[in-house]
Amino acid sequence: MKLFAAVLLALLAGLLIGLWLGRGGGQAITTRLQQALVGQTSFLPPPDALAQQIRRDRVAFFRASPARAEVVMLGDSHSENGPWSELFTGTTVLNRGIGWDSSQDVLDRLDEVIARKPATVFLLVGIVDLRYGQEPEAVAARIRTIASRLREAGIRTRVQSVLPVAARLNEPTNERVRRLNELLRPDPDFVDLHPVLVQGGALDPGLTRDGVHLTPSAYVAWSRHIEPLLPSRSN
Repeated sequence: MKLFAAVLLALLAGLLIGLWLGRGGGQAITTRLQQALVGQTSFLPPPDALAQQIRRDRVAFFRASPARAEVVMLGDSHSENGPWSELFTGTTVLNRGIGWDSSQDVLDRLDEVIARKPATVFLLVGIVDLRYGQEPEAVAARIRTIASRLREAGIRTRVQSVLPVAARLNEPTNERVRRLNELLRPDPDFVDLHPVLVQGGALDPGLTRDGVHLTPSAYVAWSRHIEPLLPSRSN
C-alpha cells in the first residue's frame, strides 16, 4: 500500500506540474518520477516551459511549410543544430531536428517528413531516450519502426549511429549507447559516425563544448563523412 501511494502521489505531482508548464511538460516529469521510483537514473532534465513552446512551434512550422527537398536531416538537437544547407551545397536539404526529441517524438511526427517526399532521410535519434533511462532494446525497436515507415513510403533511410556523450560528464550512458548501436548495426543502411566524431567510446572532447552538443568543426566532419551518400552522389 505504501508503494502504491507513493506511485500515485508521483503521478499526481507530474500531472499538476504539467498543467503549470503547459502541454507536454507533465509527461516528461511524470516519466522522471516513475524512473526514480523503479531505480532508473535520468541524466537529462526535461525541457522547461519555454523549450516546450519552442518545440511545439517548430512542429507547427514544419507542418505548415510547403517545402520539398531531396534530403531530410531528422532527429534531435544533433540534427537541429547543423547548418545543413550550407554544408551540402547543390542539394536541397530540410532540417527536421528538434531538441529533446526522443525516438517516440520522431515517430509521432513522421507523417510530416513523409509528406516532404525526400529521396533520402538521414536519421539520428536515441540519445535522449537513453539519457532518460530507457533501455536500448526498446529504443532500437522504435528506430526500426521509423526506418520501416520511411522505407515503405519509398524513402531511402540512412540510420546513423547514436553519438555518446563526452567522458567528462561521468555518465554510464555510453555503455547504453554502445549496446544501442550494436542493435542498429545490422540495418542495411547503417552509417557509423564514430570514426569522425568519437574517441575511445566517448564523444571527442575537441568536438563538443558541453559534453553533448557539437561544435561547428564537428558538423563539417560529419557532413564530409556522409556527403558520398547524398542521393545525387550515390546509387
